[in-house]
Amino acid sequence: MSDSSLGELAIRFANQDQRHTYLALGRLLTRAARAQLPTLAWTVPVHSGTMLVGEVTGAWLTDAEKREIYDRWLAFFPDVKCNEEQTYGHSVVRSFVPQNVDWLRHPGEKAPSDAPDLAHRYRTDVLIRLTLD
Repeated sequence: MSDSSLGELAIRFANQDQRHTYLALGRLLTRAARAQLPTLAWTVPVHSGTMLVGEVTGAWLTDAEKREIYDRWLAFFPDVKCNEEQTYGHSVVRSFVPQNVDWLRHPGEKAPSDAPDLAHRYRTDVLIRLTLD
């Protein structure tokens, strides 16, 4: 396979990953609306097409209000890993990653049994982040 073919294949996989991730975001937003959760700013990083990043934002919000929004999203997911807080200069960043969220998996797709290392391609990871100044 030529280098240009490999590049085209990588682009096709990246585009497919992003489409799946945006579909997962739609499912996430539908469930969040039913749960009456406050909105977040969502991004899909280009370097990681299977990751959703939700950011608690709002210059008009107090730190206490931002923490409340973060905590409501934290409570929304039953199984969480990496619930952590880090300090960068004057900013505090809290983040968590939900685990085992079946409805974030890509529908109709699962990792081949002979390639468990590809399991990450068949799920969407979510990172929720709060930055306090």
